[in-house]
Amino acid sequence: MRLFIHRTELQYLDDIFEAIQNIEEDTKDIPYNEFYADRRRKDAVIRNFEINY
Repeated sequence: MRLFIHRTELQYLDDIFEAIQNIEEDTKDIPYNEFYADRRRKDAVIRNFEINY
């Protein structure tokens, strides 16, 4: 049985804002070829694009 916790829209928006900040931090001041070659960094950015539920 999966337990669902009710969250407010503000909490979801806060998650989205945090994900945007993480993406900006992980992609700031890094050339594309370095970003593309860094699997862990790419995975972290992709994870932040995923839908939180």
